[in-house]
Amino acid sequence: MFFSTKISHVVEELEQREDLREFLRIKEEKVPRTAYIYSVDILSIEDK
Repeated sequence: MFFSTKISHVVEELEQREDLREFLRIKEEKVPRTAYIYSVDILSIEDK
């Protein structure tokens, strides 16, 4: 099984849904910004 989704959608859902944040044990102020996630991904690729 292959699962694919956009990171921006995941971040948006985490920001909007308190029940999802509670389930994943993520505090509201700890939800990462989409730009931060993409920048970390790019940095890790450049290191290889």
